Amino acid sequence: MTHPSRSRPAAADHSLTDPRLLPMPALFAAGNPGAISVDVRHCHHGPVGTRLWRLLVESGLLPEPEPGHYHDEYLLDRGLGITDLVKRATRRGTDAKPEELAAGRERVLQIIKRYKPGVVCGVYKRALEVLLGRSLRGEWGLLADEPVGGVKVFALRWAYVEWEVALASVRELRRVAEV
Repeated sequence: MTHPSRSRPAAADHSLTDPRLLPMPALFAAGNPGAISVDVRHCHHGPVGTRLWRLLVESGLLPEPEPGHYHDEYLLDRGLGITDLVKRATRRGTDAKPEELAAGRERVLQIIKRYKPGVVCGVYKRALEVLLGRSLRGEWGLLADEPVGGVKVFALRWAYVEWEVALASVRELRRVAEV
């Protein structure tokens, strides 16, 4: 059986729209959706995204979804938002073009301006670097002196680190976002 993400070239002709956005304590901002997420029409679905959702559940930020439901639905039910800089799926996050990232940054800044989240949480380092307009060098947690659109910024450390380190980062985000 062909894996859904390999059944067509990186779902380049498909996009994942933003879930409804309301005033929120935190906005999760990522780079762009993967093909699996676009196929199922839910954020961060797939091998790497599964780890993020497991962390959010284990930290107590989200409940475990019931069968037939998705984690992003529970995120929204908690009043939290989620978006991507680039709405087009690619095979790798580094495949997004600079002009797409720049346009996505402006769109996310408009979301921040309109909905005034308590904190913007960078889900991936590259997305956060685009939002900040600078490189991050080992900086994690609350970036105290660098608001984006007047909103606090949190660099979430969850991918490619030990489970306990990632879990501590999500728990710190809960404290900062007051969720």
